[in-house]
Amino acid sequence: MIVTIVVVAYLVVPNVTRFLHAAGGYAPTGYEPKDTARASWLDAKGRMVGLPQFSIDQVVNVGLFVLVIVLWLNLTDRRRR
Repeated sequence: MIVTIVVVAYLVVPNVTRFLHAAGGYAPTGYEPKDTARASWLDAKGRMVGLPQFSIDQVVNVGLFVLVIVLWLNLTDRRRR
């Protein structure tokens, strides 16, 4: 139980905080033509528009989270037998 709380606190809380902070600052009052200009610029650069960009830290965090889940399920399954 403690491990779950620590993992959730380590992985989820900082990402949710960053998202809420970023979402709070974004309040357009209408259509922003710079969004389409940016999308066309990114497309011209060869980057795919609309796909998320992941940092190595996020990939490592997700990998560790999956590892903890697999280990947790494996250990709890052995206790039931």
